[in-house]
Formats: sequence, C-alpha cells, structure tokens
Amino acid sequence: ERLAGLTDEAREKGAEQGAVLKEQYEALARERKELAKQEALVQQERIDLERLNAEREEEVKRKEQLLKDKEELDKTETMIKQREEQLLKKKEEAERMRMREH
Repeated sequence: ERLAGLTDEAREKGAEQGAVLKEQYEALARERKELAKQEALVQQERIDLERLNAEREEEVKRKEQLLKDKEELDKTETMIKQREEQLLKKKEEAERMRMREH
C-alpha cells in the first residue's frame, strides 16, 4: 500500500510537471507566433522603405531632367532672341540702304 501511495504521488507530480511543461510550451508557441508577426511587420516596413526610397530617387531624377530641359529651353530662347536681333539689324540695314538709293 505504501508503494501504491508513492506511485500515486509520483503520478500526481508527473501530471503537475506535465501541466507546467504544457503551459510553458504553449507560452513559447504564443511567443513564437507573436515574433513571427513582428518579423512580418518589420519585413513589410523594409519593403515600404525601399519603395519610398525608389520613389524618391525617381522624383530626384525627374527634377534633374526638368532642370536640364529648362536649361535647354533657356538656351533655345536665347538663340532665338539673338537670331531675331540679327534679322532686325539686317532689316534695318536693308531699309537704310533702300532709303539711300532713293
């Protein structure tokens, strides 16, 4: 009977330890699940940051191209004005020459 009592006690202890281990295992599983969620969030943030950086780089490239286009346009406008001035001078010169002939 004493042996049976020890066996029952051992069984109870084993059951208690098993319950504790089960709780610890479940807690660990919950922690792993939460960690996986956090890792997914971090990964998504990384993807978002990379996308934002790429968009920012594209915006910088567009602005640089606009600046180059504006510089080209300014050069073209300057050339047109110079050409207009030359034509005006020629026209005035031709007008003076015609006036001298008459």
